[in-house]
Amino acid sequence: MRFACLTVSSTSITCRSGTSFTVGGTVVDSSALTCSTRVTGELEVTSTACGGGAGQLRNIGFRNSSGQMVTYIQSCYNVNTASVIYTRHVIPGRAIKYAISEAYRPAFKVTGTASTVSPATSYTTAQQSSRLATLLGSQAQADKYITSSSFMSRGHLSPDADGIFRSWQWSTYYYVNVAPQWQAVNAGNWLRVEDVVRAVSNRLQEDVLIFTGNQGIMTLPNVSGQQTPITLEAGGIQTPKWYWKIVKSPSTNAGIALVTNNDPFRTSMPAAEVLCSNVCATYGWANANYANFAQGYTYCCTVAALMKAIPAIPVEASVANVLAF
Repeated sequence: MRFACLTVSSTSITCRSGTSFTVGGTVVDSSALTCSTRVTGELEVTSTACGGGAGQLRNIGFRNSSGQMVTYIQSCYNVNTASVIYTRHVIPGRAIKYAISEAYRPAFKVTGTASTVSPATSYTTAQQSSRLATLLGSQAQADKYITSSSFMSRGHLSPDADGIFRSWQWSTYYYVNVAPQWQAVNAGNWLRVEDVVRAVSNRLQEDVLIFTGNQGIMTLPNVSGQQTPITLEAGGIQTPKWYWKIVKSPSTNAGIALVTNNDPFRTSMPAAEVLCSNVCATYGWANANYANFAQGYTYCCTVAALMKAIPAIPVEASVANVLAF
């Protein structure tokens, strides 16, 4: 691997100010810093238990010159259900507003997924249509949900845009970092959650810990009206009912949890179904769009309340204080 315009595989880069760096005695903008070959990261499978014992950790990152893994994303992956439980990564708050904007998107990698599934196939719209027809009892029933504009996307847990370098952004494209997310939710309130988390990280000006996961399995009515759990394959890849994200400020030991419903077809949310009490308004996180069911009903919880509802969340996410917006 070599840097463009240089003849070395590694070099010392010094930050001057903003997006200006010194490389080999030359002042360059960060947008010009790239390797001659795209670096998209690699994955390390471990036997370390996580998620209350239900999952195993997968480390996504890069090898240094000594061959040691430098982890950017940790994924807690359940091999039995072929589903991600949660991920962990860091947003560098002092640098996030200077993140490189990159249009290129690498292909998703299946490395680290269960051998019982084929995510590269099951995420296609055609396969989703076929799968829902099987689960719901008819193609007509499946067609109510799967169309050219309504489908389940590969919903990033640790998102592309949280990375400040191209290599960080590209390393998010592993199937052990995604879960089925309805496109209306992915481009709706979940995107708003991701945006506000980056904005808060920029305000905090510190390395902010981010934990992202899901809870429950989304259901849809079959031809008989019975609610049926949705999975992309018989071997797993569960479609989550809830997506959640915890933002933790280490310097203040404060955090907040944001929770989004992954069902754009529902029009109400019984109180008994929510995971914890909504505290968005109390701490300044309220957004009028969060009540839009078609874009994913969203609310906020204290970290303690969400951890009580979801025991699989790692202890590292716990905080002593609530993070205000």
